[in-house]
Amino acid sequence: MFHTYFRMHSQPSKPSYGAWSAITTSCFREMGSPSSFRETGTLAVRMAPLPRRRAPMDSTAGEKSREAYERFRKAGADRYLLRHETADEKHYRILHPEEMSLAARKQCLYELKELGYQVGAGFMVGSPGQTWECLAEDLVFLQNLKPQMVGIGPFVPHHETRFAGEPAGSVELTLFLLSVIRILLPKVLLPATTALGTMDSDGREKGLAAGANVIMPNLSPMKNRKQYDLYDNKISTGEEAAECVDSLKSRVESVGYRLVCERGDFAGE
Repeated sequence: MFHTYFRMHSQPSKPSYGAWSAITTSCFREMGSPSSFRETGTLAVRMAPLPRRRAPMDSTAGEKSREAYERFRKAGADRYLLRHETADEKHYRILHPEEMSLAARKQCLYELKELGYQVGAGFMVGSPGQTWECLAEDLVFLQNLKPQMVGIGPFVPHHETRFAGEPAGSVELTLFLLSVIRILLPKVLLPATTALGTMDSDGREKGLAAGANVIMPNLSPMKNRKQYDLYDNKISTGEEAAECVDSLKSRVESVGYRLVCERGDFAGE
């Protein structure tokens, strides 16, 4: 599954030369068998038409060994997105299978930073079992980790999971936390997520106004998008696709920002 990033800026952007010229980052997610990770090195190389210096490569292939992260880095990956999901041990046990551990997830994130990746962490707002104390621990963990990117969005249930009957997370609380994270990590890459746009038709615009500076339209063909159906009613009409750059520009400009056609790297501490 492929996505791309557009970074926001409050000043006019450089001239654009079409939709693909505006792509600043390619992001692909591992799907299918565990062996698929071994194939991502080849995949990264085959994405070469988007020059690495201009369009960095991101991955969200989950928890792997340090050796696997090293191989992937050598194959061309620049960034790695791995939500920590929760920094609270009890909450982690509610969300994940017994064989997984919060300690292992945190170790992966720190190893990725040691290997030179720009690292993305994050959590769902309103996930089952989440308390105010959990959210406080999440913010403290982010402050200590200092990731280059933080992805948060409201929890949206899926009808085929054990959390199907749980209420969705709050858009308002998500917007508040975006603002808190922007203050906590002033230069972090902070997406206005698709989940925000699913819960509220103006959710991503509200996210940008609250402190987000990244949007992630979907590059996957329409016929394949249901294969990555993370939650019910996920927006996939085509308007959020990278091909619809003019529509994206208009929506971003409605809250006082412009799309920036550059790599969009983390700006530093």
